[in-house]
Amino acid sequence: MTKWARNYLENSANDTELFYKEFISKLREAANMSMPKIKQSRTDHKDAWYYCERVKELNATQCQRKGRTEQSIHPNTQEEADNIARNFTERTKSHNLPQTTWEKINEISPARWRKINTACNMPDDTDTPFTMEELNSALSKGKRETAPGADAITYSMLRHMGNPAKQIYLLLVNRTYAEHTRPKKWQQQDTQPIPKPKEPGAYRPMSLISCTQEVAERIVLNRLLWKVGPLYQRLYAYREVVGTHECLTDVLCAINGRKSIVVFLDLVKVYELANAATILSSLVRKRIKGNLLTWTKGYMQDRGYIKTEKQE
Repeated sequence: MTKWARNYLENSANDTELFYKEFISKLREAANMSMPKIKQSRTDHKDAWYYCERVKELNATQCQRKGRTEQSIHPNTQEEADNIARNFTERTKSHNLPQTTWEKINEISPARWRKINTACNMPDDTDTPFTMEELNSALSKGKRETAPGADAITYSMLRHMGNPAKQIYLLLVNRTYAEHTRPKKWQQQDTQPIPKPKEPGAYRPMSLISCTQEVAERIVLNRLLWKVGPLYQRLYAYREVVGTHECLTDVLCAINGRKSIVVFLDLVKVYELANAATILSSLVRKRIKGNLLTWTKGYMQDRGYIKTEKQE
């Protein structure tokens, strides 16, 4: 991988999609050569199939003891994934909002998009290419390991691919940032229907996102947070070292032992009905522009899904 990366830096493909495919192909090839796909045990059992079946039997027994029934995957995973995608698409349509709300959104949307597009074309100090320090920071703060997306690239592969290969990946991220192009795989989520443990016959979607995409998003997010500045102090979600405990502590401190009525609101479809123009226009008001705004705009648009079959 290191030898290929050193040569490739001088002759990289001009097309972003081809660049991405060549990088993924070589990273898979290097991983397959250096790491076995299946962890080898110290003892090679001749009756390995017996132990596999025994594990399944014990798992089924535990499920029966806990009052659960063992569920298998959907018999037609592609059909179920299509149904989940259609239901989600229907939930995200603006007509699910109150009529006065979506009429107002449609009224102000053209003016919002004009401001967004104007800001995207404006130069900014955040247009500079990302550095190796930013990449290493994103890799160190990422998940230790997680299920890979459709490209089958894991976090461990990205962390151990060596500095020359990291430079290739950083070149790919900087190209998407400067040229406003993204690999098609980064716009698609691998949707897998997973059985719900307490609802027999019901399935929930699990979206497997490419780790190469997640690392790129984290690099951009870190720069975006730096540009925006400190977030509102009463915002408890999606902030480092801040969560539900801090929220409840502030509430209890405000009550201070007095009789009080606390109201908790659960907003229905808050994520499905999030409006891209509203979010981007808020970023424009916070002086976000140039490549940083354009990359974020591309991230929020033209999203899709795919369904890949499990490979043994």
